[in-house]
Amino acid sequence: MKTPIVLTKVSLNYSPVEDRIRMTGQVSESETRVLWLTLRICQKLVGAVLNFVEKASAVPTGSDKELVLSFKQSAAMVRKMPADPVLPQQDTQFSLVERIDVSYRKEQVLLSFFLPDEGVAQFALSIQQARQWLGIVRNQYRQAAWPMEIWPAWIAGAEDKPMSSGHHQVH
Repeated sequence: MKTPIVLTKVSLNYSPVEDRIRMTGQVSESETRVLWLTLRICQKLVGAVLNFVEKASAVPTGSDKELVLSFKQSAAMVRKMPADPVLPQQDTQFSLVERIDVSYRKEQVLLSFFLPDEGVAQFALSIQQARQWLGIVRNQYRQAAWPMEIWPAWIAGAEDKPMSSGHHQVH
């Protein structure tokens, strides 16, 4: 297997023509990589990241778990700072993600995207970044009119920070 491509920042945009989410990742100052995420891949990613967020969120004994998770989700979205989008460069490679792997560490989740050329692109998220990423992906789902059943009540009830442009990224 090739050395993993480490993405340091990503932007997500739904493409109605492709009916996929385009994840443009920053590899270095002079290199970007575009990964196409299908609904099938997104469902697996969302499920895994939701699982990470729920398990990593300390909920005090006797507290309403849904309420605490919803509050933490809203707080993460409010803390999301605007940033310039990652844009594909002229020589950017485009790849359709074939499968994913998700690894959990104490304070972060590592997303591994397996590509057709046997390469792997990786993107790590802290708990707060994972919450923000979920909010961004949920907005992409709405834009795509994809099924919303995967989203739990605690994230559906959280008031997402309004996003004014089509460019949304985690960092």
